[in-house]
Amino acid sequence: MKLSILMPVYNEEERIADALKQALAVDYPCEIELVVVDDGSRDGTAEVLGRVDDARL
Repeated sequence: MKLSILMPVYNEEERIADALKQALAVDYPCEIELVVVDDGSRDGTAEVLGRVDDARL
């Protein structure tokens, strides 16, 4: 079984890196995928997401 976690974001440049780190650090009881949906951010959120190198994302 795989758990899909949906994380909507909007203008979260300052917080997204920490939020991803915390969500991915949890010891889940199964395999996960973290789906981040950038809802039209106008700051650097997309650039921060583009630098993340984690197969679960």
